[in-house]
Amino acid sequence: MGRYKIAVAAACHNRRETTLRCLASLFGQTLGDEVELTVFLVDDGSSDGTSHAVKKAFPDVRILKGDGSLYWNGAMYMALQEALKEPCDFHLWLNDDVRLYPDALSNLISTYESLLSGTGSRAIVAGSFCDPETGIRSYGGLRRCSRFHPLKFAPVFNGKTPLPCHTFEANGVLVPAAVFTKIGVIESRFSGFQNAGDTEYGLRATMAGTPIYTSSGFIGDCAVNSGGRPWEIPGLSFYQRWNALMGPKGLQSRVYFLYARQYGGKFWPLFWLLPMIKSLLTLFFPDGYKLKRFFR
Repeated sequence: MGRYKIAVAAACHNRRETTLRCLASLFGQTLGDEVELTVFLVDDGSSDGTSHAVKKAFPDVRILKGDGSLYWNGAMYMALQEALKEPCDFHLWLNDDVRLYPDALSNLISTYESLLSGTGSRAIVAGSFCDPETGIRSYGGLRRCSRFHPLKFAPVFNGKTPLPCHTFEANGVLVPAAVFTKIGVIESRFSGFQNAGDTEYGLRATMAGTPIYTSSGFIGDCAVNSGGRPWEIPGLSFYQRWNALMGPKGLQSRVYFLYARQYGGKFWPLFWLLPMIKSLLTLFFPDGYKLKRFFR
């Protein structure tokens, strides 16, 4: 393994203990002096003392402040823009709800080096994570699974060897610095929304000829987000469901329009419209599971 500088980009909001646990697992990596880490953490308006606790426990972490309106995409854009001001070999995108295994970074770097020596390509390596309760894969690489629907994806993982992907869920992803030079960072137009930035980036990298592979095994654990769509939560009034649907974690019609138009192929209007119809139907008919099954 070579000697590398890695800029870590992460975002947090009001889950202090979770963020501290993630950082502890990051700084607990079995790497010795071979890897130098610089962490850029965007605290997007936390009110639970996250920044103070992080600064006390990990004084070398560079904390950037958001006002609570960035959400994941905007916060990661801010972190990456700051990280790009200094030279490094890799950027590590890290969700603050993951717990890395002690050999996580060694796994990612070894996978990258193996692919580089075997193919000559500077590949993105998407870390695979398992649910801590079930041990089943929860997040990681994704592949297109439908010839008709280019925006439909399935998980990629076999537990043994790196596998090629079309895109990824960015819970823990190692991106060579050369990739940022080639295709840039997360789209700034997605700022203020929770989703789309990681999947879009992976598809953009694939279109630009940058290969994406999974890690050779699990690099940590991360519970599956089972909260469901906020506008489908039982017991909410219509007004509450409407606000949730129109909010940063909701319909995101403008963001999904841009995403579908870019990557949805010649039938992209259909692939943009159907999720919009489904979301509106669940707003007016929250118990209409047959309708949801029809549009799935």
